[in-house]
Amino acid sequence: MFGDSLPANLLALALLSPAWYLAGRLAGKLRLLPFITGYLIAGVVSGPAGLGAISAEGLAALRPVDHTCLSLIALAAGAELQLAELRKIRRQVCAARHLYLHLSGCSSLLLADNVLGVAALQGAPHQR
Repeated sequence: MFGDSLPANLLALALLSPAWYLAGRLAGKLRLLPFITGYLIAGVVSGPAGLGAISAEGLAALRPVDHTCLSLIALAAGAELQLAELRKIRRQVCAARHLYLHLSGCSSLLLADNVLGVAALQGAPHQR
């Protein structure tokens, strides 16, 4: 939409940033989603997979800005955490963490077995 040159992508970023900010704030004010989720959804909708306001090549050109924005998003996510609320849902958080760890471990073993040909569960090379 804006082109693939760096100035065009910076212009797109400058024009879309207020819209992303307002979308995130609107989602938070309506109590539909956390602010951060609203920001991320607005970014995906306007990106190459959505409306295409910024092309895939444009995203590659804006990679340094991307890393800075992700750092700020992580900082904002940490600022929204409330220790008292986390204590209330401690068991759910621990259960989700254990589920994630077990599923990622199992998927790694399946990947090693099916893609790499390493029979990780049997301890011997896979025979095909």
